[in-house]
Amino acid sequence: MSIEDTTVVISYDCDDGTTTFTIPFVYIEETDIVVEHLSASEALTTLDYPADYVIVDDELTTVATYATGETLIISRDTSKTQTAELIENGEISSAVLEAALDKGAMIDQEAAEDTLRYLRIPLSDDDIDPLPTSTLRAEKILTFDASGDPSVAISIDDIPGEKGDTGDTGATGPTGATGPQGDQGVQGIQGEQGIQGIPGPPDFPVGFVYTQYPGKDSPITLALTGTWVDISSELAGDFLRVDGGNASAFESGQQAEDFKSHTHVQDSHDHTSAAHTHYIRSHGTTGSVNGGRYISSAHAYGSYQSSTAYSQSTTPGNVGGTVATNQNTGGTETRPVNRTIRLWERTA
Repeated sequence: MSIEDTTVVISYDCDDGTTTFTIPFVYIEETDIVVEHLSASEALTTLDYPADYVIVDDELTTVATYATGETLIISRDTSKTQTAELIENGEISSAVLEAALDKGAMIDQEAAEDTLRYLRIPLSDDDIDPLPTSTLRAEKILTFDASGDPSVAISIDDIPGEKGDTGDTGATGPTGATGPQGDQGVQGIQGEQGIQGIPGPPDFPVGFVYTQYPGKDSPITLALTGTWVDISSELAGDFLRVDGGNASAFESGQQAEDFKSHTHVQDSHDHTSAAHTHYIRSHGTTGSVNGGRYISSAHAYGSYQSSTAYSQSTTPGNVGGTVATNQNTGGTETRPVNRTIRLWERTA
């Protein structure tokens, strides 16, 4: 067969679902295929054949499914052997000869691919000296001397200090370590002063109750931290008073409405005149209108509006003895001047 494609490696981005991948280049043996897994944290692991994957023709199927953000790298590594045997003065099989040539071409392609990953020098440079021995290289830094040849430098612990990077948040850069000749490292450049952040809204604890007055914003409009719930309905219409005095016990529930005891007194008088009508303005009292008696009654303290009048007719010399009963027209409750507020509780 002919080998016109020079590709010997391909990478696939995993998607947490695909397990079958195409091998786009020719190979001789399944064992010549190398599969590596690159995790999202850049950890590289070589998979085992056939425990981790199987190959059928030009398709490779993995046993596991790999997550999005991970990569599979499929490459070819042909065995560096030559197994064809030709008999002297014998017939040459074209299939055997072409297979040997194909294998050589594959090995050359793989070597060329590897060469692209070597540390190389331009053709314009002369040959460079080899690296020092492993004993001389151990725990040293690779450097180049005045001729550009590779050499080794001081121990890692003795690296001269370098100028520090500008700090992201205004921190002072680290001071350089002392050099091998005792020279002090360059002082790092002090980072720029970070911009002071804008203070956020106050953080109230869970269970805090916020009072919203008329014309003021709610905690939601103010973007206070947490979740706020309108709990006004739990105390709908209640007036609040401090614990003590005539207040009911704390946590005892809503105190029933009541009014303070008081007395309405009208001086006693007789009705002995000619027939006439006697009017008393309605003020929510119940009592007796009699000559020589007085009206004494109690009524609720508060604001009310009278809409009717009490009328009593008498004749000369007669003492009125009719019981007068009247009810004023008012609202649905007794209350002082007030404004409505809302209560919000932080629940989370």
